[in-house]
Amino acid sequence: MRSQAHPSLAACLLLAASFLAIAGHGSSSPAAEPYPFKTRPRDPVKETLVEIDFEAALPTGAELGPKAKVEEKAGTGGTKGLVSSGKGLILKVPVSKTRIDISRFDLSLDYAGPGFSLFTAKINAYNVQGKLLQSVNIGSEWGISPGLRTWELRKADLEFPDIHTVSLEIEQTNDEGTVKLDNIRLRHYDLPSMFGKTARKELTGILKREGLKVDDVGDVWIGSAGERQSFFDFSRIDENKRYVASDWQERLHVGTTFKSTRGKLPTFMLGINAREAALQAAAARTGKTLADMHVMLLDDVKAHGFNLVWCDFTSELEKFDELAAARGISVIIRDPNWSGLGAWVAKPDGPIPDAFKTTAKAKLERIAKLKSVVGYQVNWPLTTAHQKMLAEARAYLATVAPRVQLVAHDSDVFAAENMQEPYANLGIQWGLFQQYAGRPWIPPSYLYHPNYWPVGLAEGWFRRIHNAYQVRAIPNLWAIPSGRAFSKNTLGMQVDQVKVDVSGWTLDEKTKRWSGWQYYQFPPNLLKCALWSAVEAGAAGVIVDEWGPSEIAPTVTGPEILKDEKYKDGVYRHDTLRRFDLSESDGWKELAAGARELSGLKQMLADATLHGQNNVRTNNGHVHVRTLTGRDDIFKVLVVVNRKLGEYDEAKLKINPVDGKLENYAPASSLRCDLTIEKDFGLIDMQTGKALTPKSSNAKDKSGVYEVDIGPGEARLFYRGKLPAYRTFLTKYKVTVGGASTADAGIDAKK
Repeated sequence: MRSQAHPSLAACLLLAASFLAIAGHGSSSPAAEPYPFKTRPRDPVKETLVEIDFEAALPTGAELGPKAKVEEKAGTGGTKGLVSSGKGLILKVPVSKTRIDISRFDLSLDYAGPGFSLFTAKINAYNVQGKLLQSVNIGSEWGISPGLRTWELRKADLEFPDIHTVSLEIEQTNDEGTVKLDNIRLRHYDLPSMFGKTARKELTGILKREGLKVDDVGDVWIGSAGERQSFFDFSRIDENKRYVASDWQERLHVGTTFKSTRGKLPTFMLGINAREAALQAAAARTGKTLADMHVMLLDDVKAHGFNLVWCDFTSELEKFDELAAARGISVIIRDPNWSGLGAWVAKPDGPIPDAFKTTAKAKLERIAKLKSVVGYQVNWPLTTAHQKMLAEARAYLATVAPRVQLVAHDSDVFAAENMQEPYANLGIQWGLFQQYAGRPWIPPSYLYHPNYWPVGLAEGWFRRIHNAYQVRAIPNLWAIPSGRAFSKNTLGMQVDQVKVDVSGWTLDEKTKRWSGWQYYQFPPNLLKCALWSAVEAGAAGVIVDEWGPSEIAPTVTGPEILKDEKYKDGVYRHDTLRRFDLSESDGWKELAAGARELSGLKQMLADATLHGQNNVRTNNGHVHVRTLTGRDDIFKVLVVVNRKLGEYDEAKLKINPVDGKLENYAPASSLRCDLTIEKDFGLIDMQTGKALTPKSSNAKDKSGVYEVDIGPGEARLFYRGKLPAYRTFLTKYKVTVGGASTADAGIDAKK
């Protein structure tokens, strides 16, 4: 059984709206990094154009949809609210203001949606003759529960000519459920417009006032100041078009990183999670000692090309440390009792408890003596309300053992974005809840299916946790699941949340808890694709949860677990990296192959940071490409990842309730795509070490188009530049190409 706490499924369902952009629904995009600039944002005058609380008459000209009506006690705090069920128009409100031109608007409202309704708000722009010019989505949201909540303030820019007036329109875009709305407010910003070339000049002035030295690298500007580098992408605007006057340092901000990070890791990390209880159970089952299991674990980790163990060990910890250090394996300690933090969690605003001080001091002084330890995890995932408490805990722990790096552990976007100083040295991004076959995941299957699984880690909701770490110079490790897991009477989801025909889950009427495959069986290449997605996203490494050994044989079926009383309520992981009989899982073999591909790149990756994801384009939506650059050496390496793992009709995809395998799924084939590179100055395939010839080029904008073949879940790396610079790069970072040395690849690094 699985004893480690996971984020609640009800909370996880709130993440779904952030994935709409991934599935092609709505207009939202991954949120920008937390604001890292001294120059403060503009504070423009805002004029309220629409304000409706449904207590008074609707504004002149307002139109309710055919299924919409104002109801008593349907609004916030038991007031009147608007209720509509089914697909179609909910509300349309014309705005009396005219001659609006290029403008910015924001929208706030309270919403609910029992039955999993999806609604979209948009602004319709009209010319002086009343002709619709364009509709701009301002936001989409899933309703999940009957209680109203306020959505994050959404903004929309109308940046096209001849706008005379606008209207606000809200519609339900799916057939299911009911939408409830209240307290709708649309505001217009009193901001001028400006040409893109003026925006460039304005940003230049701002960056100079920030004390940043600006390097123009094509459409990506790099602003440097000491240890800090900020990246700005000018491919997002055209010099000859007009835009809303913006805080360009924020709007064009790709990301901020630091030449020296807050925490230090020896290299790009490939880790596994190990639990002492699982090793003790396996030792008892096989007649081995715990020390024997420690040796097996560490030898196995090293043999698979991994270099990190994330563990909760307390027994024989010093001996384990010696074994790990001798093998060059790093360790992050996760105290199973959280150093007494639990006593503080109940009253996070209270003073630091003496019990925490006493317990934490004793634990940390012990850990500080260990050679292999690179981090001590302070907390399990907590909310925004606990950030002050965690900051105080980190401040105290730093006085006890200042050389021990403290590790934050987050699954909550808002907690990560609102982290308080002193910050943690390292971060672990908890990404273990993407598999559920329930709503409101991506329709029509409502299953977070394989082709979207790596995207969800690298973009949308999870990207915001990553960004929150990055902007604070905190190296971020991703935690991902190892494979299948069956939950018995532990899944807490509303009845209307679950798609039983897809998930195969069953409900216990007494406990109102679900049983079923919490994680389906991973198809080939999914785990390797997750490794490469981490590289592409700029993570500092990956931790796979968990090594095992599993407490259940891989052949035990879902119905057996449900019916047999020897299987108590809990989570059973069939496909840990080492199975019940200590045999190697298919996932562990796949991860070893991925580790071999990464083995010659770790030094380069440890020095790399992410920028410029928009200066290279592909003609295939499944192929993702980003540019890595060095913190000390501004090399440019394209990481190209094919996230198309399977061929399937999503409407027919489902989980087999017996063995957890995906039905109606077939592995994808290799694909061919084009890479269009702006301001092309040469491309070298790092797999072969050979310079590529573009299939076409454009002398006017100096762009080149290259053709690339790439397998499902695979990655290709390309160095941007000429062979002499590439040879220097290989030598400096001890890079091997195609798993071989530079000499084996036919490259003479001395030339």
